Amino acid sequence: MSEIGKRFKELIIANDDTNKSFASKIAVNANYISMMINGRKPVSDSILYGIKKVLPTFNEDWLMKGEGTMFINENDAKPETLEDKFSAISDDEVALYFEENKERLLQNNIIKVIIEKEVSGLFVMKLKEDIKKLIND
Repeated sequence: MSEIGKRFKELIIANDDTNKSFASKIAVNANYISMMINGRKPVSDSILYGIKKVLPTFNEDWLMKGEGTMFINENDAKPETLEDKFSAISDDEVALYFEENKERLLQNNIIKVIIEKEVSGLFVMKLKEDIKKLIND
């Protein structure tokens, strides 16, 4: 793996993406991403343009030359992690979302397991909390 390839992979990971999902975001073929990471294809101007469109504060010099940081203003520019996004959502909102979208989500096997095993637990937990509140009032 080339140095540019290592940094490119680091960028993908920092953006909480896979090669395939990142390729989709920057409108290129996922195979091309793999070839770039492995040093078999160069990072083209169109790739850099695609990254800048998705991540406007991305630092091209960091990727191409190893200079500076991944983002021009790293504190403000890092993409929000999935953990950050999920921690801002209440249990009630998650339960409601799963309930409203259950049929569509059941098509995804991982989500299906979560729905079948965990959402009912969320509803039970919420119901218990509501009952305790009623008893205490």
